[in-house]
Amino acid sequence: MTGEDSLALMIRRYPALGCCENEIMNAATTIIDCYENGGKILLCGNGGSCADADHMVGELMKSFEKKRPLPEDFKARLQVASPDRGGYIA
Repeated sequence: MTGEDSLALMIRRYPALGCCENEIMNAATTIIDCYENGGKILLCGNGGSCADADHMVGELMKSFEKKRPLPEDFKARLQVASPDRGGYIA
């Protein structure tokens, strides 16, 4: 799936984002170009914006510095709650 396909799917799911389609694609392209050219992205914020920045960094890196595994009993409850996806979520 291409970036354009992913964006089209997201806009079908969340039609309110349609007004920002070009801006979203430009932001994604800018981030990709930055990484491909050896650059880095700096995010910051204060209070809730700091929490948002931390979350975005985690999403972009696809991991966090400190691993926080779920307790085994909670993993088991996820399996019961969603047999199809519980293992993936846990």
